[in-house]
Amino acid sequence: MKNARRMFLIIATIWLSHICHSIATKLVRIERRIHFGKNSKNNAINFRIPEYFDLKGEKLNSLMEMIKERTNMLQQNELKRNEIHKRCLWIIGVILPAYALASIIWIAANIIFYKRQKEKLKNGDKDNIFNRNQERQRLLERYNQIPSIVNSQFVKQSTLPMTEFNDESNVETVNSTFEANRARVEAILKRNNEPQFMRRI
Repeated sequence: MKNARRMFLIIATIWLSHICHSIATKLVRIERRIHFGKNSKNNAINFRIPEYFDLKGEKLNSLMEMIKERTNMLQQNELKRNEIHKRCLWIIGVILPAYALASIIWIAANIIFYKRQKEKLKNGDKDNIFNRNQERQRLLERYNQIPSIVNSQFVKQSTLPMTEFNDESNVETVNSTFEANRARVEAILKRNNEPQFMRRI
């Protein structure tokens, strides 16, 4: 957008400078007070020879030829100038609307793209939250099943004689299995970036 604004400012300054230059040249031509007038019928330029010029014969003929050449040159220059002005106005009249239309289309496309990306991000966040909730629920259910297994092992141990229940090796095996299950679930929670708020000791 910054480059587009710079291009627009450059084109506007060139156009304004061209207009100012044309206005200044016209004012200078008016102020010069050239002694010629335009005939309203054929638009021919007629130079007025001052009265104090005493010209006769060949000098007068050469002066008239020079005046004719000058008038023809001025007319050709004016036609070329008008043609150049028309071309410049046509180019500006095509470029500025095209630039404005392209800017509007670009802005509209950016707005539409931004809205679509925002909707995609919202949908992705919803899907991620749903998947996280499902994974959390699954892990909590699996984690909550661990004490039941340990309790069943303690029930089985309670049916045995007192001598076997008091055996330190059996207690260590139960604790080791419990710790192994807890470590495995905690590793899964860490891998899924889930907080360990259901840790049981």
